[in-house]
Amino acid sequence: MTPSADAVRGRIGSRALSLGLVIVGLWLILAGVGLRVPSFVRVWPALLIGAGVAMLAESAFGGGARGLLFLGLMMALAGGFLLLFSMGAWGLRWPDMLALWPVLLLVPALAFLAVYLVDGMSEQGMLFPVMLLGGAGLAALPFTVGVMTGSYLLDVLRLWPLLAGLAILALLFGHADRD
Repeated sequence: MTPSADAVRGRIGSRALSLGLVIVGLWLILAGVGLRVPSFVRVWPALLIGAGVAMLAESAFGGGARGLLFLGLMMALAGGFLLLFSMGAWGLRWPDMLALWPVLLLVPALAFLAVYLVDGMSEQGMLFPVMLLGGAGLAALPFTVGVMTGSYLLDVLRLWPLLAGLAILALLFGHADRD
């Protein structure tokens, strides 16, 4: 007799929660006996990563729920990005977030893209938030990190008729393919 999907999901979720509680318990015990462990202020994004990985595992092994895939991937990616700042990896500090905030727009774009790909690329509507959020993040990033200045933006804005024409052509050819 095979277990139901709900039973499998319940087992995966409870195992992930149990593992998380064991890790937090070990961390508290090690800190309590005086061993040097990172402070909670530095490792809190790891909780987001852990919760995201648990959701991804539940999505993968418990029936492939799209919502869990989306949310799990968002939490894991955002947690990983924030962990870089809290741990000071590559010299990153929290004030650097002022320049790197567009990366946070790429997180949901990647999550939408993953759901689109896992669904067999059948739901074209999933690509709209990918293009909107991903495009905004990728367009803003060079400006916020200082690679480009506002003068480049003005040059691009002068070309708006060309961009509008390309967008209209893309729409026309897109509708012609559907007919």
